[in-house]
Formats: sequence, C-alpha cells, structure tokens
Amino acid sequence: MQKLEDGEEFATVFNDCVLIVGVEDKKPQLKFIVGKPYNVDMAVGFMEESEESK
Repeated sequence: MQKLEDGEEFATVFNDCVLIVGVEDKKPQLKFIVGKPYNVDMAVGFMEESEESK
C-alpha cells in the first residue's frame, strides 16, 4: 500500500467524474470534478527522462 506524503496527490478517472485524492497539512483532501472527463490520447512528457539528467 502506497502512503501519500504532504503535498502529494493522485487522480482517479470515472465515467462521469474525476476524483483527486491528496494530503495537505497532514489532512486528507478529496476533490470531485463532476462531468464526463476529456480523454486526450497524447503524452505530455512528465514521466520521460530528459537527456540532461542522464
């Protein structure tokens, strides 16, 4: 089981909303964004390792 540290968060996509779970000031935070999520079939590049960090 993964434990979230202060300032971390993750998102879960449902058919009719997105749930964002996080921790702020050592307290759990939940945020629902209601509505059908937009799905984009594209990479932003956050998870790729840059040439500079090699």
